[in-house]
Amino acid sequence: RPEMRDFGTKAWTGEDAMESLGSDHGHAYLAWAALAVGMARLVDPAFPTELAAQLDALIAAYERRMLASATGLIETYPHEAYPTDVAAVAAAIAIHTRATQISHREVLRHWADRIRTRQIDPATGLVLQRMDAVTGAPHDVPRASGTAVAAYFAGFADRDVARQLAQGLLAQLRTPF
Repeated sequence: RPEMRDFGTKAWTGEDAMESLGSDHGHAYLAWAALAVGMARLVDPAFPTELAAQLDALIAAYERRMLASATGLIETYPHEAYPTDVAAVAAAIAIHTRATQISHREVLRHWADRIRTRQIDPATGLVLQRMDAVTGAPHDVPRASGTAVAAYFAGFADRDVARQLAQGLLAQLRTPF
């Protein structure tokens, strides 16, 4: 629904994510909802056809945008990429594969390679919080909270990435269990 996307539309100065699927603008924030909708589609044999078509179009746009990105990042907001949101994109794409039996292997490999080599801070093992969407330059420090959520999302798309993120997160614990 448009009202569920209002905050993103405002951030994009009036550009609605679902009405601009042909653009190169990422709108990665919408992947959180796309993952939930994809899960519903996966378990509901009577999933609405119209909603399935909208999800298919969003996933195709995400796949095209991600494959075109040398950094594996797509924008959440203009000029800003949040690796955790991009991990949500990967998760939504992976669930789409399960729901439709359409392979997205190439884009998921591309994402996994780029998160490992460009989006994880080598000093901490944590995902960078915010990055330049084109160059991949960090705009913020890595954070454990984003890494934890990215590890969850990665569990749908690439178990090795999920494991790497979880290990980076656990290495930052100050109090042992």
